[in-house]
Amino acid sequence: MSADQKSAAFREIARSRIAERRAKCSEVAYLILRASKRPMKLEDIYAAAAVAETFKKSEEETAVDKTELGNVSQSLKDHLSTRKLQMEACQNIRQKAAEDKAKAAADLRKVLDELARVAPAYADAVTKLQAQDAALDMLQDEITSVETKLDACTAAAALAGADCQECCDALASAEEAIRNDMSAAATAVLQHGPKPCTIAFENILLVQALLSRAEGEVATELQDLQDAKGRLQGELDRTRQLWNQGQTTHVVSERSAELRDDVEAVQCDIEAAAAADQQLQTRIGKAADQKNSFLELTKCGFVEDEAAFQSTEAHALVADAYGDLKIMSMAPAAAELLLPTQDAASGTSALALQCLGLVTQQIPDIKMLIQEAINSKYEQMNVDFKLWQETSDRCVPILFMDANARIGNGPASPSIGPCHPVAENYNGEQMRTFMHKHNMAAVNSFYMSGDTFYGQFGNSSRIDYVCLPRSMLSRVDRCQVLFAAGKRLQCIPVAGKRDHMPLQVVFAHRHTFNETGESFAWDRAALVKGVLAGLHRPELIAACETSLARHSLESFKGKSPDELWAVINKVSGTTVGVFSWTRKMEKLGAVRFESSIRWEMDPRLSSFLNHFIRYWIAGTHSVNSWMGDGPFTYTAHHSNVVWKWLGLVPARIELRVRRLRWYQSFAKDIWAHRAVVSTILGDLRIETDKSIPSTVDENGRVRDGGNAWAEQFKNDIMGLEAIDAGQQLLEYVGDRVALVFTEFRDDFLAIDVSAIRGASSEQVSKKQAGGSEKFLMKGMQVVAKLSLKHAMEMRELQAAVLTTVVMNQDDPIVKAATEATQEYHKRQQAGGDTPQGPPHCYVWMGMLEMLVSEDIAEESTQSIRQFCQEYASAEAMATVIHVCRVKKAFQKGKVKVCFAVHASAEQVLKLLVDKLTDKGGEVKRGQAPKGGLERELQTFLDQLTDMLK
Repeated sequence: MSADQKSAAFREIARSRIAERRAKCSEVAYLILRASKRPMKLEDIYAAAAVAETFKKSEEETAVDKTELGNVSQSLKDHLSTRKLQMEACQNIRQKAAEDKAKAAADLRKVLDELARVAPAYADAVTKLQAQDAALDMLQDEITSVETKLDACTAAAALAGADCQECCDALASAEEAIRNDMSAAATAVLQHGPKPCTIAFENILLVQALLSRAEGEVATELQDLQDAKGRLQGELDRTRQLWNQGQTTHVVSERSAELRDDVEAVQCDIEAAAAADQQLQTRIGKAADQKNSFLELTKCGFVEDEAAFQSTEAHALVADAYGDLKIMSMAPAAAELLLPTQDAASGTSALALQCLGLVTQQIPDIKMLIQEAINSKYEQMNVDFKLWQETSDRCVPILFMDANARIGNGPASPSIGPCHPVAENYNGEQMRTFMHKHNMAAVNSFYMSGDTFYGQFGNSSRIDYVCLPRSMLSRVDRCQVLFAAGKRLQCIPVAGKRDHMPLQVVFAHRHTFNETGESFAWDRAALVKGVLAGLHRPELIAACETSLARHSLESFKGKSPDELWAVINKVSGTTVGVFSWTRKMEKLGAVRFESSIRWEMDPRLSSFLNHFIRYWIAGTHSVNSWMGDGPFTYTAHHSNVVWKWLGLVPARIELRVRRLRWYQSFAKDIWAHRAVVSTILGDLRIETDKSIPSTVDENGRVRDGGNAWAEQFKNDIMGLEAIDAGQQLLEYVGDRVALVFTEFRDDFLAIDVSAIRGASSEQVSKKQAGGSEKFLMKGMQVVAKLSLKHAMEMRELQAAVLTTVVMNQDDPIVKAATEATQEYHKRQQAGGDTPQGPPHCYVWMGMLEMLVSEDIAEESTQSIRQFCQEYASAEAMATVIHVCRVKKAFQKGKVKVCFAVHASAEQVLKLLVDKLTDKGGEVKRGQAPKGGLERELQTFLDQLTDMLK
């Protein structure tokens, strides 16, 4: 029987019982009515009381039965809801199991494909290692044979030098003949048969050459093994990164044992190669000692033999003896086979990572060599930078560096910005020291521009930098990585990003040494007279001497070329004051044109518009009247009435409003409009006459006789007195009109300058719709009621859907949520790769990260991590996290944290809410109180209702 059928059966039973009780009540009432119509006896009264008592008991039993029926119905409803939840949970478990099964099957297929691909390579490696062992055995036999021959030859040489009778006889004859002929004695010694001694010497050189060549092969092999270590270290870094991101799969445990054996095999090969190299060094030293001893025993007769052995035939003999022997030539290839090629089958266990770390630490000298190379590079850069500093001031150093440097999380420095900090490595330390020393700054560390290098395995980093002087950071307009251009320039044919991406920095730099000079007009007649007749010659000489007297000869020695040219330009500029057209005009009395003389365009524009409007409205601006027997009377209205009829203002008022809005746009961003403001209120370079005062004094007042634009600006600002807000501003500013761009900027921006149209005496209010005031008030009443109703329904829906907790705004979890929101908006505004997913998912992840760092139970931590692994990305998180936001509360210092999640995230939400409650948070239940706007609207509605009564 289903739940609905059970409910229907219970309802039917309840109806039947109620009908029985009603029948009994009717019967009792009938008996009481009959008894009331006749005199009642004492027995009847007792009987009626007994019936009433029985009825009372039956009513109590009915109430108990009704309560039991309600309890049973409620239990059935609870059981039904529980069964629905269980069915939903079972469905989710089946779906998740199917997904896990499909994922496991895909991983298994990838592992099998990888094993099938690697199997031939391992077979080839085994074959090559067997050939290598045979070659090593041949080398050992050859070395043993050569050592045997060397010992025999050494003994023969000793015998020949000490016990050879022929040598003794030759020496004796030489001693006897030394008195007669020295040359003959030397010839006798040299012609002694050197056959055994020469053979011994050749064998020594042969062994020495063999050992030297073997040493070179071993050294090469060691270098190859070290390169293999470097590649293994790169794989180690990539695997660590994947491990930290939680992207490893269950194949890690299956792969760890194989990788550990491979690492141990590489370690054994390295140790064997190092031992072989040590043995070869010992044998080479031994051969050198034997050669020196042999030369000491036989000090003559072997120079020609050694030279002969160094000939081409001797080298050919060594090459034939060496053959095609290769020492550990396949070790690098075997090391290459150890490196995984696909992410799916490249699981690496923690034990394998430790083994790789131990192998990498076996060669500390490589790190020292790299650090020495980096130091030498930065020392050379310091030398070059000193040369830059000695150049002209017009030179601006700009560095484009592929520095392989990681910066950010290191000692604080003004050269390093706060964006995207990472752990500082050795290159980063050297780069930071270099930039701090020379007052440079890494521009892309001050902007969220993104990474500049993308590796083979999906890893990315910021290792390329553009460096500018720190004083130019404020002039940088934007800094970004050009991913689209990098995709076009990318040489590696892959779908994703690979290798370096171009980094763009746009900044403003003003060249101060090649500016256009002050414009002036030469008095050509005075120049001709000066050349022919010496006009103004004394004045020119005096001006040049006065200018040169300001600079001594000693001061010219330490000046740069720019400073010297500045002095020359100042001296040559004295001729402008002597032979310019301005001087002639001053003599004639025309000092300058008064700036107040300008065209009055406003009246002309108003007159033109008025004429056009009168023509357009075709006579409706005039009134014709007739008095009966008299003539027609024609009356033309004033122009103000015409403007009033159209709802407009004269051009003078409208242009003033437009100009004031223009000035307000300047005040919003004064730096962006500095050129226009400087042109209106500043002094231009063409105004060379210092006797004329500046346009604006030090207090911000526009001087009398200023330029036409400044006068117009002053009149427009003073025209604000026509409105109340403008009068308040002018009470503080007065005639210091330039202060509207500085001290009173916010007050100036807050003024609605369009109100000048209504305040003008020439302005007439625009046409307004007429109607019943009561009708409009009723309309406002309906709109207010509808708005309040919608607001109440919204609060009801929020109470049913949202989980709200009131917290202190300085709580670490609340701060983490706020910082996540700010970081999201910064990345979105920086350009480049925009963050994926909605912002509230980043808020949720930030709060979970802070929750894990808090002191919570281990089971809770595991639950949170499992949830984060299931929904690793922001897009996946958005499917279960619907609302997660932080808003200001009514109480000062408090915030409201609101959540709405799917049923699969209820457990994690409960952990988070419990933690917030333990830290002083208050869970709000039920409908929220009215907000400020609702209360204000309710007050207005009450007043409106009273007015309509």
